[in-house]
Amino acid sequence: MFLNRLAIFHFPVTWKPADETIIFAIRLPRVIGGALVGAALATAGVLFQGILRNPMADPYIIGTSAGAAMERLSP
Repeated sequence: MFLNRLAIFHFPVTWKPADETIIFAIRLPRVIGGALVGAALATAGVLFQGILRNPMADPYIIGTSAGAAMERLSP
């Protein structure tokens, strides 16, 4: 399915067009978005641990979580 879209391979189509639409229009963007959010959170965690030089660093130490809560409350 995915390899056929790359125009390198041409396998016989054995799936329904609705299945292809569901995978490429709904599920694949969510998987990619989840991977990007996970990578961003991992990067933020590494930065906190590196800046604070504390392997147990969390956002409460420097007030990041409180700042995020205030941002949500502001209009």
